[in-house]
Formats: sequence, C-alpha cells, structure tokens
Amino acid sequence: MPEIPLGEDLNRIAKEHGLKPIYLKEIVWYRARGKNNCEIAHHSGFDRNTVNKYILEMRGMNKNEIITLTLAVCIAKITEDAFLNYLKTSFSEKTE
Repeated sequence: MPEIPLGEDLNRIAKEHGLKPIYLKEIVWYRARGKNNCEIAHHSGFDRNTVNKYILEMRGMNKNEIITLTLAVCIAKITEDAFLNYLKTSFSEKTE
C-alpha cells in the first residue's frame, strides 16, 4: 500500500525530536484512540521500548507541537482510510 504523504509539519516535528515520522504517525494514531503503550506496541508491531521512547519524547513536546502532530496524523489516517474504502468499493463493483 502506498504511503499517504504525512505533511511537512509531521516530518519537521519528527526531525526536531530525532524520531522517525512513520513510527511517530502510528504511535500518535493509537495514542489518540486511547491505547496505552503496551497496546500500541501490540497493534503497531513496534518494540515496547520503542513505543516507550517515543511517548517519553512526546511528553517533552510543547502544546502546539502536540496539537499540530495529532491533527496531521488524524488527517493522514482519515485520508488513507477513505482512499482504501474507495479502492475496495471500486474493485468489488468490477468483480461482481
């Protein structure tokens, strides 16, 4: 599945904090959905220590970074889900 571009803000914030954008995207997404660190590790497939490191780094971010990061991730994930639903619908209609 091709990655939806994450946006300049997510990439900038990740770079400023020495984090990988793709990991940050998944961890923020699961955290926004109320998952704890162990659940995030389980659902994402990331090592528990990696999740702990990212959450710890996020606690050091300022309020504007957290808001921007959460919005960027949620928009990217919603767009990704909508695209996948479109593809699923398009292909299922053609095969019937």
